[in-house]
Amino acid sequence: MIFVTACDHSYFDYLLMQIANVDKYFGLRPLVYDLGLTDIQRDILGAMYIRPIKCPPVVAAGYNYPNGYRPRALFKPMILVDICDLYNTDVVYLDVDARPIKCFEFPVSELGLAKAESWNGSEYTGPYHSGVMFLGNVEGRMKFLMSWARDMWRDALPSDKKSLNRILERGDMELTILRADEYNSKFALPQTRIVHTK
Repeated sequence: MIFVTACDHSYFDYLLMQIANVDKYFGLRPLVYDLGLTDIQRDILGAMYIRPIKCPPVVAAGYNYPNGYRPRALFKPMILVDICDLYNTDVVYLDVDARPIKCFEFPVSELGLAKAESWNGSEYTGPYHSGVMFLGNVEGRMKFLMSWARDMWRDALPSDKKSLNRILERGDMELTILRADEYNSKFALPQTRIVHTK
Protein backbone atom coordinates (compact mmCIF):
# COMPACT_ATOMS: atom_id res chain seq x y z
CA MET A 1 0.00 0.00 0.00
CA ILE A 2 1.26 3.46 -0.87
CA PHE A 3 -0.07 6.90 0.00
CA VAL A 4 -0.20 9.66 -2.61
CA THR A 5 -0.94 13.36 -2.30
CA ALA A 6 -0.32 16.64 -4.13
CA CYS A 7 0.53 20.05 -2.74
CA ASP A 8 1.20 23.66 -3.67
CA HIS A 9 3.04 26.21 -1.53
CA SER A 10 -0.09 27.41 0.30
CA TYR A 11 -0.94 23.97 1.74
CA PHE A 12 2.55 23.01 2.90
CA ASP A 13 1.68 23.01 6.62
CA TYR A 14 -1.09 20.47 5.91
CA LEU A 15 1.40 18.36 3.97
CA LEU A 16 3.80 18.25 6.94
CA MET A 17 0.96 17.07 9.21
CA GLN A 18 -0.04 14.40 6.70
CA ILE A 19 3.54 13.17 6.32
CA ALA A 20 3.94 12.94 10.12
CA ASN A 21 0.71 10.95 10.52
CA VAL A 22 1.32 8.54 7.62
CA ASP A 23 4.79 7.88 9.04
CA LYS A 24 3.46 7.49 12.60
CA TYR A 25 0.68 5.02 11.81
CA PHE A 26 2.02 3.17 8.76
CA GLY A 27 5.81 3.65 8.78
CA LEU A 28 5.56 5.07 5.24
CA ARG A 29 6.16 8.39 3.52
CA PRO A 30 3.54 9.60 1.04
CA LEU A 31 4.50 10.24 -2.55
CA VAL A 32 4.09 13.98 -3.09
CA TYR A 33 3.25 15.62 -6.41
CA ASP A 34 4.50 19.17 -6.74
CA LEU A 35 1.72 21.60 -7.70
CA GLY A 36 3.83 24.69 -7.05
CA LEU A 37 6.06 24.28 -4.02
CA THR A 38 8.80 26.79 -3.26
CA ASP A 39 12.48 25.88 -3.42
CA ILE A 40 12.69 26.06 0.38
CA GLN A 41 9.71 23.71 0.73
CA ARG A 42 11.32 21.26 -1.69
CA ASP A 43 14.52 21.42 0.37
CA ILE A 44 12.56 20.66 3.55
CA LEU A 45 11.00 17.62 1.87
CA GLY A 46 14.42 16.56 0.61
CA ALA A 47 15.73 16.62 4.18
CA MET A 48 12.87 14.22 5.01
CA TYR A 49 13.94 11.94 2.12
CA ILE A 50 10.87 12.88 0.08
CA ARG A 51 11.51 13.91 -3.50
CA PRO A 52 8.52 15.80 -4.93
CA ILE A 53 7.28 14.43 -8.24
CA LYS A 54 6.57 16.73 -11.17
CA CYS A 55 2.86 16.96 -11.83
CA PRO A 56 1.70 15.41 -15.13
CA PRO A 57 -0.31 17.54 -17.60
CA VAL A 58 -3.70 18.61 -16.28
CA VAL A 59 -7.00 19.57 -17.83
CA ALA A 60 -7.44 23.16 -19.00
CA ALA A 61 -9.53 25.05 -16.46
CA GLY A 62 -12.37 26.07 -18.77
CA TYR A 63 -13.98 29.50 -18.82
CA ASN A 64 -17.48 30.31 -17.65
CA TYR A 65 -17.24 29.30 -14.01
CA PRO A 66 -19.61 31.16 -11.70
CA ASN A 67 -18.16 34.21 -9.97
CA GLY A 68 -14.73 33.63 -11.48
CA TYR A 69 -14.35 30.25 -9.72
CA ARG A 70 -11.44 28.07 -10.82
CA PRO A 71 -11.21 24.41 -9.79
CA ARG A 72 -8.07 23.28 -7.96
CA ALA A 73 -8.24 19.50 -8.38
CA LEU A 74 -8.08 18.79 -12.10
CA PHE A 75 -4.75 17.00 -11.61
CA LYS A 76 -6.19 14.03 -9.70
CA PRO A 77 -6.88 11.45 -12.43
CA MET A 78 -3.57 12.04 -14.21
CA ILE A 79 -1.59 11.77 -10.97
CA LEU A 80 -3.31 8.47 -10.25
CA VAL A 81 -2.71 7.24 -13.81
CA ASP A 82 0.97 8.09 -13.30
CA ILE A 83 1.20 6.32 -9.93
CA CYS A 84 -0.71 3.22 -11.06
CA ASP A 85 1.56 2.97 -14.09
CA LEU A 86 4.62 3.01 -11.82
CA TYR A 87 3.47 0.87 -8.89
CA ASN A 88 1.66 -2.47 -8.77
CA THR A 89 0.20 -2.04 -5.31
CA ASP A 90 -2.88 -0.71 -3.54
CA VAL A 91 -3.05 3.10 -3.57
CA VAL A 92 -4.50 5.51 -1.02
CA TYR A 93 -4.99 9.00 -2.48
CA LEU A 94 -5.45 11.78 0.07
CA ASP A 95 -6.06 15.46 -0.52
CA VAL A 96 -3.23 17.26 1.22
CA ASP A 97 -5.53 18.44 4.03
CA ALA A 98 -6.62 14.84 4.80
CA ARG A 99 -4.63 12.80 7.28
CA PRO A 100 -4.91 9.38 8.91
CA ILE A 101 -5.36 9.48 12.67
CA LYS A 102 -5.01 5.73 13.32
CA CYS A 103 -3.76 2.64 11.56
CA PHE A 104 -6.15 0.66 9.33
CA GLU A 105 -6.16 -2.19 6.83
CA PHE A 106 -6.82 -1.46 3.16
CA PRO A 107 -10.65 -1.53 3.28
CA VAL A 108 -11.62 -2.40 -0.32
CA SER A 109 -10.64 -4.71 -3.15
CA GLU A 110 -11.21 -2.32 -6.07
CA LEU A 111 -12.46 1.25 -5.51
CA GLY A 112 -13.40 2.91 -2.24
CA LEU A 113 -15.03 6.35 -1.95
CA ALA A 114 -16.97 8.12 0.76
CA LYS A 115 -20.18 9.96 0.02
CA ALA A 116 -20.03 13.72 0.34
CA GLU A 117 -21.18 14.83 3.76
CA SER A 118 -23.23 17.67 2.32
CA TRP A 119 -24.35 17.31 -1.29
CA ASN A 120 -27.02 19.65 -2.64
CA GLY A 121 -27.85 17.62 -5.76
CA SER A 122 -25.52 19.62 -8.03
CA GLU A 123 -24.07 17.70 -10.98
CA TYR A 124 -20.90 19.78 -10.63
CA THR A 125 -19.98 18.16 -7.34
CA GLY A 126 -21.83 14.83 -7.24
CA PRO A 127 -22.58 12.55 -4.30
CA TYR A 128 -19.15 10.87 -4.05
CA HIS A 129 -16.08 12.65 -2.73
CA SER A 130 -12.68 12.46 -4.40
CA GLY A 131 -10.54 13.77 -1.51
CA VAL A 132 -10.00 10.30 -0.03
CA MET A 133 -9.77 7.43 -2.51
CA PHE A 134 -8.75 3.78 -2.25
CA LEU A 135 -7.65 2.06 -5.45
CA GLY A 136 -6.97 -1.66 -5.25
CA ASN A 137 -4.28 -3.21 -7.40
CA VAL A 138 -6.74 -4.70 -9.89
CA GLU A 139 -6.81 -4.99 -13.66
CA GLY A 140 -9.59 -2.45 -14.25
CA ARG A 141 -8.19 0.51 -12.39
CA MET A 142 -6.17 2.00 -15.25
CA LYS A 143 -9.22 1.85 -17.54
CA PHE A 144 -11.26 3.55 -14.81
CA LEU A 145 -8.67 6.31 -14.30
CA MET A 146 -8.29 6.93 -18.04
CA SER A 147 -12.10 7.17 -18.37
CA TRP A 148 -12.08 9.74 -15.56
CA ALA A 149 -9.31 11.74 -17.23
CA ARG A 150 -10.95 11.63 -20.69
CA ASP A 151 -14.29 12.76 -19.29
CA MET A 152 -12.62 15.78 -17.71
CA TRP A 153 -10.64 16.63 -20.85
CA ARG A 154 -13.87 16.67 -22.90
CA ASP A 155 -15.84 18.84 -20.45
CA ALA A 156 -16.12 22.58 -21.13
CA LEU A 157 -16.39 23.19 -17.39
CA PRO A 158 -14.32 20.36 -15.94
CA SER A 159 -14.67 19.19 -12.35
CA ASP A 160 -12.91 16.21 -10.82
CA LYS A 161 -16.01 15.32 -8.81
CA LYS A 162 -18.45 15.79 -11.69
CA SER A 163 -16.48 13.52 -14.00
CA LEU A 164 -15.78 10.98 -11.27
CA ASN A 165 -19.46 10.66 -10.41
CA ARG A 166 -20.43 10.49 -14.08
CA ILE A 167 -18.12 7.60 -14.88
CA LEU A 168 -19.11 5.70 -11.74
CA GLU A 169 -22.42 5.02 -13.50
CA ARG A 170 -20.53 2.91 -16.07
CA GLY A 171 -19.44 0.43 -13.42
CA ASP A 172 -15.82 -0.03 -14.57
CA MET A 173 -14.81 -0.90 -11.01
CA GLU A 174 -16.63 -2.35 -8.03
CA LEU A 175 -17.38 0.58 -5.72
CA THR A 176 -17.27 0.16 -1.98
CA ILE A 177 -18.93 3.05 -0.19
CA LEU A 178 -16.73 4.09 2.72
CA ARG A 179 -18.37 5.52 5.81
CA ALA A 180 -17.71 9.25 5.83
CA ASP A 181 -17.32 9.31 9.60
CA GLU A 182 -14.52 6.73 9.25
CA TYR A 183 -12.63 7.80 6.12
CA ASN A 184 -13.67 11.37 5.31
CA SER A 185 -14.60 12.88 8.63
CA LYS A 186 -14.37 16.54 9.52
CA PHE A 187 -13.98 15.62 13.20
CA ALA A 188 -11.92 13.08 15.12
CA LEU A 189 -14.71 10.79 16.27
CA PRO A 190 -13.94 7.44 18.00
CA GLN A 191 -14.39 5.46 14.75
CA THR A 192 -12.53 7.95 12.53
CA ARG A 193 -9.54 6.74 10.57
CA ILE A 194 -9.01 9.75 8.26
CA VAL A 195 -9.79 13.37 9.12
CA HIS A 196 -10.31 15.62 6.12
CA THR A 197 -10.87 19.17 7.24
CA LYS A 198 -9.42 22.61 6.77
